[in-house]
Amino acid sequence: MSNVASSTLKVAQKRFQEFVSEQRRESPWPGIKWNSVLWHLPKDTGSRRIRVQNRLWFTTDSTESVATDAIGTIPTMPTEFADFIKAAIVIKARTAPTTFSQYSKMLRVGRRLLKAMSLRGTLNPSLLTSEDFSEAESEILKSKLSLHTKWNQCRGLVALSNIVDLYRLSCSPIKFKSQNTSIPKFREGVSVEAQEKSLNKLPSLESLEALGALFHKSEHQNERIFLDLIAILACGGFRLGEGLTIPVDCEVEENGRYGIRYWPEKGGEPVVKWMSTHSVDVAKRAIRDLRVRCQDAREM
Repeated sequence: MSNVASSTLKVAQKRFQEFVSEQRRESPWPGIKWNSVLWHLPKDTGSRRIRVQNRLWFTTDSTESVATDAIGTIPTMPTEFADFIKAAIVIKARTAPTTFSQYSKMLRVGRRLLKAMSLRGTLNPSLLTSEDFSEAESEILKSKLSLHTKWNQCRGLVALSNIVDLYRLSCSPIKFKSQNTSIPKFREGVSVEAQEKSLNKLPSLESLEALGALFHKSEHQNERIFLDLIAILACGGFRLGEGLTIPVDCEVEENGRYGIRYWPEKGGEPVVKWMSTHSVDVAKRAIRDLRVRCQDAREM
């Protein structure tokens, strides 16, 4: 390496260390140990679903389909590169707080970028180049991810490249421009076979009629709670986690309409979902029954 190149690298590395130190100092999560391979983010930064763990594992590969006791077998990110991704996540949390899924996306994109760098035989963030970002995008586009997920991850690459350029973390500007700029339409790229497979997962008319009959006839305590929840999901089209976290004072009646206030998943704010006229009586009964039958549990 020439003296000029060596000097440029030293300057970039110095800026990188200052950048990491600043984000580490200004982190909105003071209880999290920076050097830990696992960041367990507070619940107010993510989904409101029950039992969801807002965990970020700074490993070279995804831990999503790995048993908890086997996660330790996945190599951890090199320290400097992990610092880069951690600092990028902190910047996002400080300047534009968002949901946990967005922080998780930055980590997944970071893994792609790390693999692209490793092809050149370097893992030093100060040596990032536009080619690394292009290689990472190429791998994203060749993957079996949905079109929307590909588009979303490519946006994540652009966000990381902008951070590198803004703080001048690399020896040369990145100025990465994604080639995947078109927002995919709903179901675009989903084959007819895949759509049929999804439709086949829906319950049959006979199953729905049987559940309706049980809803009106069953008197068993546990069955009643289960059936009341199913009724609410069917009436409002809620996700399971949304149904499980509906508050006690959820009912809203306004201008002759009846609705249920709930917490949308994926970080949404509280909103009212209005029931269709023919489902109001069923929804009211289910809410009334659950309010009574779950009273003891709420007081525990």
